[in-house]
Amino acid sequence: MCGIGLCVKIFSAGASKDCTAGLNADTVELLKRRGPDSCTIEEVKVEDGATITLLAAVLGLRGRKLTTQPVKDEMGNMLAWNGEIFGGAKVAENECDTTFLIKVLSRCSSESELLNSISSIEGPWALVYFKRNEQQLWFGRDVFGRRSLLFRYTDTGMALVSAVVVKSRETWTELPANGIYCLDLRASSEAGRLHLRFFPWSRHPSGSSFDPASWQPTLLGETLACLVDPGLPTPLNVDLPDRTCPQLPPVGRPFFRRVLREHPQFAESVVQFERVLSEAVRVRLANHHMACRACAPKQRYAPIESQECTHSAVAVLFSGGLDSMVIAALCAKILPKKCPVDLLNVAFQHQVHMIDSRTKIKKWFTSYEAPDRLSGRLGLDELRHVFPDRKWNFIEININKEELQEERTAHIRNLIYPLNTVLDDSLGCALWFAARGRGMILGNEDEEYECPARVVLLGMGADEQLGGYSRHVLKYKNFGWQGLVDEITMELDRISSRNMGRDDRIVSDHGREPRFPFLDKNVVNFLNKVPIWMKVNPHLPRGIGDKILLRLVAFHLGLEETACRPKRAMQFGSRIVHAEEDRAKGSDVCKKLQDLDLGSVPESEVAFWKS
Repeated sequence: MCGIGLCVKIFSAGASKDCTAGLNADTVELLKRRGPDSCTIEEVKVEDGATITLLAAVLGLRGRKLTTQPVKDEMGNMLAWNGEIFGGAKVAENECDTTFLIKVLSRCSSESELLNSISSIEGPWALVYFKRNEQQLWFGRDVFGRRSLLFRYTDTGMALVSAVVVKSRETWTELPANGIYCLDLRASSEAGRLHLRFFPWSRHPSGSSFDPASWQPTLLGETLACLVDPGLPTPLNVDLPDRTCPQLPPVGRPFFRRVLREHPQFAESVVQFERVLSEAVRVRLANHHMACRACAPKQRYAPIESQECTHSAVAVLFSGGLDSMVIAALCAKILPKKCPVDLLNVAFQHQVHMIDSRTKIKKWFTSYEAPDRLSGRLGLDELRHVFPDRKWNFIEININKEELQEERTAHIRNLIYPLNTVLDDSLGCALWFAARGRGMILGNEDEEYECPARVVLLGMGADEQLGGYSRHVLKYKNFGWQGLVDEITMELDRISSRNMGRDDRIVSDHGREPRFPFLDKNVVNFLNKVPIWMKVNPHLPRGIGDKILLRLVAFHLGLEETACRPKRAMQFGSRIVHAEEDRAKGSDVCKKLQDLDLGSVPESEVAFWKS
């Protein structure tokens, strides 16, 4: 994993090794939090006075030795790589994928070859690649936007960062995850403006084609070039159910068992889904040193036979809900028995009341017994029952109102930026405290524990693909199956712009890498093939019909209680929305995220922010 900071200076002479051309010192420190193992700055002067300053802060997860970045080859090409190659190319077990990738890119003799090499990567990525001979700077994000990259047009050129501490009158924008960009430095210097070409993904995650007529360039002013295949061969199945849609058994205790027994099409899809999702989890567990923060540095220099870490190298964002339970169960099936798994469960202090049975007086008191805490403990009990040989560390992360407000103001809002809604605030803050992993292990509340894992598995992407949101049922009620298919299509295509960049900035801030099994290319391709009525059934009750295919997988894994547990959104399950008295809607702009330096606010908006 890597924190990337790039400054391109084209329009004026001079250079700046401390990145002041586009980055400030606070932003550099933010990038170092993403990559605590090393931080290096490279400066390259190119033709006609242009200068590139590239910073990369590294969390070393792959390879026998730490590979610092930016990595350079003998031709002067330079790469900052924030990603993982999980497939599409064969990386040796002990090889760092960063060194592998720069070798591949350096061998490319044409633009089409370079574009194909990048687009064939299976896994999350954001990259900046400087091709010396051609004086070109290539950059972009994977089709799901699983790694953050923000850009800013500056007085002297442009800047790119993984995360930023915004200063007065600066505006940063999330780089759309819709293709690969190429900045021609030679042409830019000659023209006195950015000369940028854009190579869009030919298809969106749903399989719908790129439409040039609806495309709008960013503030960088790029021009359209040729299309690039994003490597998602299966378009979304948009077939609507007809009278041949199978009649499912009555809802009751044996419902899932009867579906698997009486409906071979469901049973076959469950086996296939479990297989492809299990493989997605496996590659995300295998492609890093199975070592915690403390042991990883020692292992880099120790003989292979002496390398052993018995601490938690992997954590799961855990509510006890369907998505996190399935991920945890697959971890238990795949990991060696000696490897413990940390289950990160966050709850916020909130007010609850009880009525005295004698006096009938309502009494209020504070509590951390949030719904996700209760379902998390139930999930833990079920995991212990199904996987009795696995050590589970259930970490109860309790956050009071004062700590929430302090960390949001001092730090978290920088990571949520440029998103700014009440929902972004709730989800971003809840995820940041959960990913920090500081709390008490259930059953050992005498001392504070901080999760040592460097990899966190998260369930993002399941609801969007499998119809897990309440709005999916509403769409069906209002517009039928076609409305539901249209909503799933929209959810899948916009996932990169909705939350993936934010979630990457939030989790990576703790020096941990987020990994998303439900957004594995093979998982997405499989689910795209499955007809809508096998993924979600709006006719069935909540906790049964939503994400029915995943519920059947949970049942098949032995998680019978989990299979019928209703979904609860993180902001409600963790009770973060009750930690502060705020009745704003989730789509409203969140004032708590704003820097109230009114000198940077337009006069027309001052009254709003003062309120």
